[in-house]
Amino acid sequence: MKKRLIHPARLVSYPAFCVILQGEKTVTLGRESFHYKAGEYLIASMELPTIAKVTKATSKDPYIALCLTIEPAFIAELLVQYQPKISIKDQAVRGIVVSALKEEMIDALLRLTTLLDKPEDRPVLLSLIKKEITWHLIKDGQQAILLRQIGLKDSNITRIAQTVAWIRQHYTEKLNIPTLAQQINMSSASFYRHFKMVTTLSPIQFQKQIRLQQGRSLLIAPESEVATVGYQVGYDSPSQFSRDYRHFFGVSPRKDAENLRAALGLSEDAIIKNA
Repeated sequence: MKKRLIHPARLVSYPAFCVILQGEKTVTLGRESFHYKAGEYLIASMELPTIAKVTKATSKDPYIALCLTIEPAFIAELLVQYQPKISIKDQAVRGIVVSALKEEMIDALLRLTTLLDKPEDRPVLLSLIKKEITWHLIKDGQQAILLRQIGLKDSNITRIAQTVAWIRQHYTEKLNIPTLAQQINMSSASFYRHFKMVTTLSPIQFQKQIRLQQGRSLLIAPESEVATVGYQVGYDSPSQFSRDYRHFFGVSPRKDAENLRAALGLSEDAIIKNA
């Protein structure tokens, strides 16, 4: 069976629990890659710039996955109600983890998928099954450390997530590490260490990826100019924007925009949505 060529997609992840039912996928966060396959799952704790690529899929056996949005309030409710042991508030952990599915989780996921054909049961059973799955995730293992921190208001993951959200909203502004650290009640050294542990990137490197991904979305518009877009996303130098863009995407801004327009068509809405 001939394999279908699937190009990597650069996107911003969202807090989610993703299970592969068929096929394989690699998600790259900064300098680290996470590979998972059927029978395994990935948890992303916050909005992070990633590169995702399906690495195993054919027309006969296509890639199939299931994703559930992670809701911090939902996790916090479970932690308050059942108070699982082991304090993890101050432990450092990656913003993405991959683990193998356990038998009890497979059973819950099977019941979840059957709800697709039972719309009358969804209002009652969906939240119960999601609660069951979340409970299994926060009980033990590497993913438990990450999930529990998501549910704690003052955990390191939650505080770094606040900074990540701030950078994404103010990506054009110059970063001041002491100010960012002060905003989340950390020392500069502790903030820098935890930020890099969660994202694999320094705050400056993280901001640069956000700027470049935003720049890519702006560049695909037919009337866009490379220099103007560079200034719009916070660069002082168009040449530096072009250099960073080529290094990150592997092609010049102008050429990349031309390729994407040709591949996706001329609909601006469709282009920006898929960039």
